[in-house]
Amino acid sequence: MKISDLISMSIVSITDGERMGTVKDVLIDTGKLRATALILGGKSGKGFLSLDHVKSFGPDAITIEGADAIQWSTGQLHDDSGREAADLMKLSVVDDSGTEIGELHEITVDLPSGNVLTLSARKGGVFGIGAEFSDIPVEEIVSIGASLITVKQAVVSATV
Repeated sequence: MKISDLISMSIVSITDGERMGTVKDVLIDTGKLRATALILGGKSGKGFLSLDHVKSFGPDAITIEGADAIQWSTGQLHDDSGREAADLMKLSVVDDSGTEIGELHEITVDLPSGNVLTLSARKGGVFGIGAEFSDIPVEEIVSIGASLITVKQAVVSATV
């Protein structure tokens, strides 16, 4: 599932019969290339939901067993085990030949495992028109650093 498809999905507590909030971002462990948690917004503020506590990823909502699975906070919600996907979307992607592939545009993950499957980079275009997209399988990712993503190689898959 694409990270962008998760954004704004509702989180529903089965035992409480309540909509707890919506997904605002996804926490990615860049070392293990795995989504580990959902960052939520709700009436209780900003929340953190480990993927381990998700019961189901449905087409319309994400379900959890109970409201106690969410850690609500006004401060830092997680340790240094990952980065928010929105921060990663600002990074340039460069291959091992020194060619800039573009900027990270999308992350696709396997749910419920959270394993990253592909990265998609976008280069050029105006408002997406004329842009080149490159899909990068997880096997081609060398590293995700503070300011750059490096990959072995990328293939331009489409120009829109």
